[in-house]
Amino acid sequence: MLKMEPVDQPIAYRIPDAVRVSGLSRSTIYELAAAGRLKLSKVGGRTLVPRDQLEQLIADGMRAA
Repeated sequence: MLKMEPVDQPIAYRIPDAVRVSGLSRSTIYELAAAGRLKLSKVGGRTLVPRDQLEQLIADGMRAA
């Protein structure tokens, strides 16, 4: 039997939430996705940004700075 643990953070963000938590603009998120630097997922008509993708993008940006 699978035991579900409470989740403190979502595993993916809707675009407005990704904008809020990352500080990036909506346009920037879509531009990064178009450039292949950020993977977006479509689920049930919603566009989601996986949290790990957003964290990796920010970590890569910090290393490049």
